[in-house]
Amino acid sequence: MNFRLIAVIAGLLLVGGGLLGMKSAADRCRPVGSDEEQLRRMLIDGEAAAERHQGSGVTRFLSPDYQDSVGMSDTSLGFHIRRYLARVGPLEVTIPPESVRIQSSPTGRTPSSSSALRSGRRWAAQPQKAPQR
Repeated sequence: MNFRLIAVIAGLLLVGGGLLGMKSAADRCRPVGSDEEQLRRMLIDGEAAAERHQGSGVTRFLSPDYQDSVGMSDTSLGFHIRRYLARVGPLEVTIPPESVRIQSSPTGRTPSSSSALRSGRRWAAQPQKAPQR
C-alpha cells in the first residue's frame, strides 16, 4: 500500500509538472504588452527591417487579407516592397510617434494603426581620391 501511494503521488507530481511546463511554454508564445505597445513595437521592427533592406521583415506585418483601393493584395504589395528595397541604396525610415493613431474595432479584438511615414535615402560620404602628383 505504501508503494502504491508513493507511485500515485509521483504520478500526480509528474502530470502537474508537465502541465506547468506547457503553461509556461504557452505564456512565452503570447504577445507581451498592451495592444498599443504591440503595435508600436511592430512599427519599430518594420522601420528597422526596411533600413536593413529586409523585405521579409517588412512584409511579415501585412495581413493575409490585405486589399487597398488601388487593387493591391498582400502578395503584390510584398513584391513591390521587396523590389523597392533591392533597388534603393541606403535608406532611413521614420514614423513620427505623434502621427501614430491606434484604433480598435467595435468588438475590441482587432486593433489597427495609421501613421505618417517619412523615408529618405541616406547618402554615404564618398571617398575622395588622393590627388595625383
